[in-house]
Amino acid sequence: MIALECGHNQLIVDQAGRVAHLGARLPLRHIPNYQPQVSRARTEQPSWPEALPLAGNGWFGVPGLAVHCRGDNAQPRPSSVRVEVADGCLAIHFYDAVIDLHWSQHWHALGDSGVFRVHSEVLPSQDTQLNYLASVAIPVVHASDVLFCAGGWTREGQLHRQTLQVGGWHQTSRVGRSGHDHYPAFYVNQPGRSMVLSLAWSGDHESHVDVLAEGQRLAQIGEHLAVPLSLSAGQRHQSPPALVSVGPSEQAAQHDLHQALRAHWLPVDVAQPRDVHLNSWEAVYFDHNLPGLAALAAAGERAGAERFVLDDGWFGSRRNDESGLGDWTISPEVWPEGFTPLVKVLAQHGQNFGLWVEPEMVNPVSQLAARHPEWILHDARYPPIQGRQQLMLDLGLDAVQNALFTALDAVLSAYPIRYLKWDHNRLAGQPRSQGRYGTRAAVLGVYALFERLRAAHPTVQIESCASGGGRMDLGVLRHCYRVWTSDCNDPIERALMQPAMIKFLPPEVLGSHAGPADSHTTSRVTALKTRIISALQGSYGYEFNLASLDEAQLALLAEGAQWYKANRLWMQCCESFVLTEPAAPRQLLMKRSACGSHMALWVIQVRAEPGGVAPPARLPLDGEWRLNTVMDSDLHGFSRAYTAPPSFTGEVLSGAWLAAQGLNLVTLLPEQALLIEGTRV
Repeated sequence: MIALECGHNQLIVDQAGRVAHLGARLPLRHIPNYQPQVSRARTEQPSWPEALPLAGNGWFGVPGLAVHCRGDNAQPRPSSVRVEVADGCLAIHFYDAVIDLHWSQHWHALGDSGVFRVHSEVLPSQDTQLNYLASVAIPVVHASDVLFCAGGWTREGQLHRQTLQVGGWHQTSRVGRSGHDHYPAFYVNQPGRSMVLSLAWSGDHESHVDVLAEGQRLAQIGEHLAVPLSLSAGQRHQSPPALVSVGPSEQAAQHDLHQALRAHWLPVDVAQPRDVHLNSWEAVYFDHNLPGLAALAAAGERAGAERFVLDDGWFGSRRNDESGLGDWTISPEVWPEGFTPLVKVLAQHGQNFGLWVEPEMVNPVSQLAARHPEWILHDARYPPIQGRQQLMLDLGLDAVQNALFTALDAVLSAYPIRYLKWDHNRLAGQPRSQGRYGTRAAVLGVYALFERLRAAHPTVQIESCASGGGRMDLGVLRHCYRVWTSDCNDPIERALMQPAMIKFLPPEVLGSHAGPADSHTTSRVTALKTRIISALQGSYGYEFNLASLDEAQLALLAEGAQWYKANRLWMQCCESFVLTEPAAPRQLLMKRSACGSHMALWVIQVRAEPGGVAPPARLPLDGEWRLNTVMDSDLHGFSRAYTAPPSFTGEVLSGAWLAAQGLNLVTLLPEQALLIEGTRV
């Protein structure tokens, strides 16, 4: 047995390249023989799979490697296996002498985080078609259920838990980006152990937990290849990496993943405060005029905003969403003096400048589309399929990357822009370019463009937006400061989305804004305090017309911003606890500082309690805690149907009691919310 240590966790692999253990450290002596017996009803080869399970070696689930070598053999079988450990990496090398094919899997310890980064490689010696290569595949012989996210536009982050039965659990996303439909990560649980697999890839992907009729269970995740990838002799292919975190519970695996992302993955220092945003989209849409934007910025200053993001409509002929996309020059019609007047206004109101862009797309009605129709990613043999009046550019072409870099570099060099909200508003349809399937190259192209822009403008931070949360994966977060969780700012919908995404991402990377009273995506009307409390769960900001508010309302927003600023640094290193399942009428989220001295509890009532009275909320605390109510969204003092402790004003309570019996809270009416903070004494 060969082991790779990573903090409190350990990977153990046998000489045949089989993962024998992943989890808390075990002794490397007196190890039982876990190779399963051979059933008379099966082949002679026991189906105890290698690190990449193979159909040719007796695995009848989804194979981790599927190739076609000139039609000779689509089911490789290793002739030899070699396992190596060096410099925090364990590599398992396989070779099939019959078809002269090498493949391997590589495990890297992310410091002492307990989290592993894993990828696979294939190296053919003849022209080969690669149909699938899992980034990681792990036996989960005792697995009982899977936790995953599946949703849609304005319904991102819908958390689902599925009990595993024969047939298992499988999902595939084919939309050209990581997508709203299936988030590229999942937990697989068993009694006493939880494991999360998260793919760092912003394109098509697939996930599998096989449960075979004979009882074998195996989890894997990897890039989905919509068409086979043609590899020439000697052309090495490397899969996207996946991060694997494992612990005795979902909470432990989640916390390790968050800490590993903060320390080893995100392109931002956790000590850097994350600004309070003011985004112009739902405030003005395409109506860009300096007096209106100046009034918005002035109101933003009173609300505590630190960054002003000018959204869509500043360039080319872009007065609506039907034209101009792709023409990344400032419109002289809207901004005759360029952005200089706006920059002066923002400086007066203490806000840095952010800008919306959507470089990967183009409107058919644009100068770019007219000049370079060959840059559009679609099958030229058919009429193009539009989405939101736009088409995709082929970022797999160097010429497209160069043109976009030149245009964006010019704007970033001319003005003190500190932030790009980078959008991606359509799905891939007929993504064919110059005789090849183009979405994979487009993903790699946007990564290259991110790297190039960040090298040229190291102080510029990038937000990943894709019709809201359509691209929140770890691949894009290698380059981006933050993700836009959803185009839906309804706080009740966000009360479900945000905790769900916190299962996979640290809360500080989730853009979370207070929107208008009447939600633009649901028409639900909610109290301002409810919207503030919900937005404070993530990276706080505003997205509505603050200039229309009175001073009392602006003061409430400023109160939220003041609390966020006072607590954001510890919340950027905190442990987050999602304390309720999605079906619960009351959603509870708690954050606790890394040093254990501070906590915050969000209580959001998404619908009425079925029994009328909510039970006490059990909190994972110990020691003694002084509690205070930060904000309560109840607008009418006598609107609640039941009496209970209405607020906390410095009471000291036992953490042991809060953990065992819970915190007795007022029963909220639907769409009300509470934010409570605690200090350990």
